[in-house]
Amino acid sequence: HRALVAVYPDPEYERGIDERLAARVRLFESGLDAAARERFLADQRAFHEAQARPDTAADLARIPHLRPADLPLAVDRIPTVAKALGTVPVLAHEQPTNGIAYLDLAIPVDVLEPADYPLLPFFASALTGMGLDGLSWVEASSLTARLTGGLGAMLYSSSAARVGAPDPGEGTLSPGLVGRDWLILRIKALEELSRDAVTLAFRYLDEADFSDRKRLLDLLLEYRNDLESSLAPSGNQYAVSRAAYPFSRAKAIDEAWNGISQIRFVRDLARAAREKGGAEALVSRLAAIRKRLASAGLVVNLTGTARALSSLEGALSACLSGRGAPDRPASTQIGDFLRLASITGPVERETANVAEKPAVFETLELASASLQVGFASLVLPSPAFGSPDQGIDVVLGHWLANGPLWERIRTTGGAYGAYAYTDALEALFVLATYRDPQPLRSLDIFRGAIAEAAESEIDPVTLERTITGCYSREVQPRSPSDKGFTAFLRLLYGITDGARERKLARILSATPAEVRVAAERMRADWEVARGALLAGKRHLKDAKKHDFAGILES
Repeated sequence: HRALVAVYPDPEYERGIDERLAARVRLFESGLDAAARERFLADQRAFHEAQARPDTAADLARIPHLRPADLPLAVDRIPTVAKALGTVPVLAHEQPTNGIAYLDLAIPVDVLEPADYPLLPFFASALTGMGLDGLSWVEASSLTARLTGGLGAMLYSSSAARVGAPDPGEGTLSPGLVGRDWLILRIKALEELSRDAVTLAFRYLDEADFSDRKRLLDLLLEYRNDLESSLAPSGNQYAVSRAAYPFSRAKAIDEAWNGISQIRFVRDLARAAREKGGAEALVSRLAAIRKRLASAGLVVNLTGTARALSSLEGALSACLSGRGAPDRPASTQIGDFLRLASITGPVERETANVAEKPAVFETLELASASLQVGFASLVLPSPAFGSPDQGIDVVLGHWLANGPLWERIRTTGGAYGAYAYTDALEALFVLATYRDPQPLRSLDIFRGAIAEAAESEIDPVTLERTITGCYSREVQPRSPSDKGFTAFLRLLYGITDGARERKLARILSATPAEVRVAAERMRADWEVARGALLAGKRHLKDAKKHDFAGILES
């Protein structure tokens, strides 16, 4: 039995909400005489004054907190054994995984031409959802469920950490493998089924069959709908991606894979796939990508008990026959990827040179999203991971997010979230809001908060609490399986334990004067800041007050 439920959006929904709210306000006002109105306004003023009033030192002193001297200087060091099966690099992490084996196959997607990159997110989504040679997608899905506890593919791209040589005893990859773009095929299975599960993972890589056009179109439409519905819950990520994409090759790729650019690409892809010959063309493109990646080489990551690792390595010996280390990338030029992230709109103007856009905000307005809230983001240069002052920016970001931005954007501004953090591998400092009723106002608050931090030092007690909060984010417990994958990603992007420990030491030793100097640097760098706004039409009424590079409507 099957029930088909069709849900259609109401184009008048937002207008109806506005009208009902306005009617309630009019009804409330009609019941107020002059005295009652004045009392109401006085109560509102008192409420906002109480919100804006800073806590006294006596009140803050009542809150117990650890001091930096109480916190041990220790980062998690995950044991890694690096070896090779033939010429394929293999990384192994012995962990108490309770009878479950974990396998990660990292295949370099940068062997493809940049023009193939926008299609890769859908390729990764569909790869393990289609049939295999000789099996329908239903049969392949049933086989996957019998042999594994999970099988999927995901994309990764990042700049490499610039930290020099690793400490003695740390696992390493050759420099040519660090900072690459990867498709990681992940699988977990019971130890006793791990050999068959490994074989299945390689079957998907070698034999995934995209020829079932009905299934492929269903997956494409589901993927498009998931992207469309993600605008409201994940708008801050889209805004950050648009703001950051010109700063590095990796951020441009992230925008092409996960940003507004990807949504627009998939809309066009779904439209073309339903036209005559469109589905056949899509099948051919996906098959060509799979064929190239199957011969591109790979890096293998294993996590499990000693018994599980032995079983996985035994299965790999046969599956890796004829395979080698990853091929060299096809293109590393940022310009090739900036073109993928560029969106051509009615009045939008794009440029690859960030310095040509001083203090410019790019506004993106998607009419089809009918957003009732907004999302603001602003990106600034910041010390890269491994540099001496990167830890100071971490402390400043934590203070901003939990201090002035919390008070002005969340408490009094009504937004659901306000963030300030470093994207250290890309040497960026990110400011963002979440479900923000006044995103344009938040852009001004960002600047004001940094100026405030540049003009006066944080008091020592507040700094101690801020450092403790930073420490809790840097030192987190991980599950055994998570340890293996975390260590793998660190190796793929050159993040060494020594650099992480030096960063933690810098956080713990931060002084009020150093935090103020970091804020002064950000204030001086404001001319190269880049921002983005994702919002509904109602939030763009004041757009003329800002110097926007353009307004995109779709």
